[in-house]
Amino acid sequence: MPKLPTSSTGFSRPFLLPDRKHRISRYFFVDYENVHEPGMEGLSKLKSDDLVIVYYSKNVNTMTFDLHNEIVNAKANVELIRVTVGSKNALDFQLSSNLGYYINYNIVAGNKKCRYYIISNDNGYTVLSSFWEQFGAEVSVATSIRSICDPVDTSPFLPTIKTLSLTEAEEHTVVGCIRAGMYGSALHDALQRDVKPPERATEIYHALRSVIDSGNNSKPKLRARAANKKQA
Repeated sequence: MPKLPTSSTGFSRPFLLPDRKHRISRYFFVDYENVHEPGMEGLSKLKSDDLVIVYYSKNVNTMTFDLHNEIVNAKANVELIRVTVGSKNALDFQLSSNLGYYINYNIVAGNKKCRYYIISNDNGYTVLSSFWEQFGAEVSVATSIRSICDPVDTSPFLPTIKTLSLTEAEEHTVVGCIRAGMYGSALHDALQRDVKPPERATEIYHALRSVIDSGNNSKPKLRARAANKKQA
């Protein structure tokens, strides 16, 4: 696997050059140490006014050739930042600091329509949404880029979600997995990683699979509903 390039290569910079900032309307802050390559799914659907900043560390610093090619050919601006680790939540703090830098810049510059997305399975980032809301900035947390730009319709799952009596953290994980189009082993592994105890994760997985496997809610139809919803 090729390694993610470091800032010394000139491929990655800590901040985007000032003369390009005005072109950015959506910012994606990717916690690569947390989501790995699945979090980057959907990159090819982004446009030239999108900025994707990938935060990685020496602990997680590899990618497949497929992802490398997708980054090279992406229409979106892609920045790779290798963060310093050694203390708990080191990457989280540096990502949050960088988020605040861009939000502050756009607020001062009067760019009020910018949107900010943190790509991570870490529910701790949700506090940033409520904090920045008071300053008029829209910050959301999602499990992948695709869950933002090409989300699966969650409405067929809502009755099942309701019967499961999910906690706030569980609902965040479940909805994120559904919107990201996770099925089969990907869904199972994500739930086992983020929902505890394992028995609870298994219960949720089987409940969601019953919806996925039902004849009236096939995977193509779920994505088609999302597409139709966008066009409406």
